[in-house]
Amino acid sequence: MDAPEEVRLARRIERDEVHRGRTRESVERQWREQVAPAGRAFVEPYKKDAGLVLDGTAGVEACLESLLEQVKALLG
Repeated sequence: MDAPEEVRLARRIERDEVHRGRTRESVERQWREQVAPAGRAFVEPYKKDAGLVLDGTAGVEACLESLLEQVKALLG
């Protein structure tokens, strides 16, 4: 699942503020100091080798369609 960094951060802020009771500042600090650097080190370099990358901004239905198309292509 791939989405621009701004989208990922916005989703994380919303989730952590609403469901985990954290402040926006603490979420942004963790993002800057831990999450973003880890993503650059451990996710981005391997994205090109992924067998499947779904558009994380397209919505659930579009992701399911894409997934089904790729599975059908694999099955021939």
